[in-house]
Amino acid sequence: MAVGFLLVFSAVLYFSWCIQVDIPAASYDVARGDNITIPCTFKSTLTSVTTATVEWSRLSKDGLSKALILMYYWPDKDTDIGDEYQNRAAFAGDIPRNTASVNISGISMVDNGTIECNVNVKKDVTGKIQDVTSLVVLVAPSTPVCSLEGKPEYGENIRLLCKSAEGSPEPTYSWQSYSAANKMRDLPPKSTQDKGTLTLVNVSMDTSGFFVCTSANKIRSAMCNMTVAIYPPSMNIAFTAGMIALAVGAIIIIGIVAYCCCCRDKGQGEEYEMEYPDENAEEKLRTEHGETAYDDQPDEEHDRSQPPMLPPNKPKGTVY
Repeated sequence: MAVGFLLVFSAVLYFSWCIQVDIPAASYDVARGDNITIPCTFKSTLTSVTTATVEWSRLSKDGLSKALILMYYWPDKDTDIGDEYQNRAAFAGDIPRNTASVNISGISMVDNGTIECNVNVKKDVTGKIQDVTSLVVLVAPSTPVCSLEGKPEYGENIRLLCKSAEGSPEPTYSWQSYSAANKMRDLPPKSTQDKGTLTLVNVSMDTSGFFVCTSANKIRSAMCNMTVAIYPPSMNIAFTAGMIALAVGAIIIIGIVAYCCCCRDKGQGEEYEMEYPDENAEEKLRTEHGETAYDDQPDEEHDRSQPPMLPPNKPKGTVY
């Protein structure tokens, strides 16, 4: 009993003679775009703090690096601001009153994470000189996108996917199922949900229906829905065959039309001019051979100018 009392007394005495830095809450929630003041207090063993430095930083996820928010120097009252916090961060403490708070405006997703307050007091360096808190930037989930992976055929396994592009804290997802008559029903047997993915095993016609996904965090929720229709494999084959037949038919029709157009163009390009006898050529030919050109039927004047032709001699008869 005495040993326990001594241990407690020693601890109290130790902390009484050491600096203590404290951030009251383990986490702070703030909506994106808003402003926040994160409080930080310290207790020094000195009756009067003459020189001190306050550093606010945002730790990386692995805790191995820091991004400077601001550095405040007392009693100079000078402030260095980190690149990501220019015109957004300001010292909001009062060293004589043992406060070292910070104000951050225009909160964005960059500010989401672990924030550290570090106080260094000259001649008072033993003890707890820093404390951390979580800054949670609240962003409502964006409307999720629903999609399907796999073949919606009898006996197959398919996955229904649901994902919001943004949301902080990270949204949680849940699925609900409705029949074709729009009545809520249990999810199919052996179905599993994992981070917005609903896996449906050995689907059948009974799986068909409406599926609704809800994406939610502590601010609000958003939904997307999709219709799932499960078909027998034969319908898929028939559909493919029909599409192939339609494509072949279209090719044949196009070929016939092209052939007809080519034939018509060829026929129009091979028309011949009819030949007529050249009368002048015939007349010229006769003249060259010393013949007089004339018509086949002589005119009446020509007939009158000719002497009359004697009748042919008849044989004289012999008189006995």
